[in-house]
Amino acid sequence: MKSKGQALSVELTATSLIFIFLLSAIYVSWNNTALSLDERYLETKFLSISNQVAEQLISNQGLPTDWQDNPENATLIGLNKNFQEISREKLLALIAFANNDYPATKELLNTQGFDYILTVRRQGAIIAQAGRPAGHDIIVTRRTIIYENATATLDVGIHSS
Repeated sequence: MKSKGQALSVELTATSLIFIFLLSAIYVSWNNTALSLDERYLETKFLSISNQVAEQLISNQGLPTDWQDNPENATLIGLNKNFQEISREKLLALIAFANNDYPATKELLNTQGFDYILTVRRQGAIIAQAGRPAGHDIIVTRRTIIYENATATLDVGIHSS
C-alpha cells in the first residue's frame, strides 16, 4: 500500500516532466520562428539590394558619364548606353574594376557590405561576369537588356560571403 507521500511524489514527478516537456516544446518552436524570421528578413534585404543595383546599372550611365575611362574616380557606376541597352565598354570596365578593386565596386554599387555577382547571358550562355561567386544564400534579380544589338539578361546576385 502506497502512502500519501509516495502518491504525491509520483504526481509531482509526472507534473514536472510534463512541464519540462512543454517548456522545451515552446523553446524549440520559438527558436524555429526566430530563425525563419531572420531568414525572411535577409531574403527581403538581398532582394531589395539586388533590385536597386540592377536598376542603377540599367538606368544610369554613371557619374561621370565617362567613368569607364577612369573607374577610380567614379562616384556612380552605370552601364546604360541607351534605353535598356548596356554599353560594352562600361561593362568591360566594370569587370576589370571589380577584378582590381572589388571592395570599391561594392561601395559604388551600394551593396551595403554584401557581396555581389553580375552575370550577362545571351541564350543561356554566360558572356560576361563580374564580382564574386556565391557561397550560399543568394538572391538574384534578372533584367532583360540589349547588349551588342541583341537581347540578353543581366542577373544581379546579392549574397553573404
